[in-house]
Amino acid sequence: MASAFDPIDLNTESSTTAGDLTPPPSEDPSEDPLPDYDYYSSTFTRKETVPCPGNTYIIRDPTTRRQITLEGGELCLKHSTGEQGGYHWVCIENDGWLGFYDPIHGMYMGRDNKGGYMAKVKKHRGWERFCARRHPDGGYLLLSQHWDALMKMEANKSGTRLVEISGKGRGTAWEFVQVY
Repeated sequence: MASAFDPIDLNTESSTTAGDLTPPPSEDPSEDPLPDYDYYSSTFTRKETVPCPGNTYIIRDPTTRRQITLEGGELCLKHSTGEQGGYHWVCIENDGWLGFYDPIHGMYMGRDNKGGYMAKVKKHRGWERFCARRHPDGGYLLLSQHWDALMKMEANKSGTRLVEISGKGRGTAWEFVQVY
């Protein structure tokens, strides 16, 4: 297989142009409604959508494919729940800070002051403020303010809950998939 640095011969007969990726007919992309796999190699690829106010996103951990989901009033990480809802997040901006609310319940995602996150308030205030920073591995860190520090939102070890970490931890490289 050619490496990423080998030149591409554009004079060969092909049904696609350089850079186009079309899954072979034998692959079924319906298995993952948010595919993140390059069908021509075993390389993991990330979607690079920047979170912007006014857009609605599915926010997921691309390594586990679990999405930030509001279920029974609690935030958790779940695999796709189909059409049940609770995993779409509208991005807003207030005083320069980003916020994410569930359009079905009108609840904002925020810190719970116990080392985790919740979605139980209807206003975008201090504990519901986030900023997004590019992660070195691709994707975006979600950072929330705690006094003079920024805390990173991370998936816990089991990959089912959201926790905040400070300092040198890398944080989860969240993927923002725009839905409408």
